[in-house]
Amino acid sequence: MHKFVTWLGLGVLALAAYSYGAKAGRGRYLEIKAAVDAVRHDPQVRKARNRALKRAHKAVASATKHAKQIGR
Repeated sequence: MHKFVTWLGLGVLALAAYSYGAKAGRGRYLEIKAAVDAVRHDPQVRKARNRALKRAHKAVASATKHAKQIGR
């Protein structure tokens, strides 16, 4: 979890540095933000994200069950 937070922080920092330091400035930032929002809110992406989450939850439940069976 600590690594995830570190990488997330680095990603946010990189995005902030790019948006503040880019010659294009706020206009380019808004273009990037609009593109990310378009992908993020796309119904097909949302369905795929939900499917992936369901599979991950099932995998965690299965792994937990098997770990309990073998006594770990």
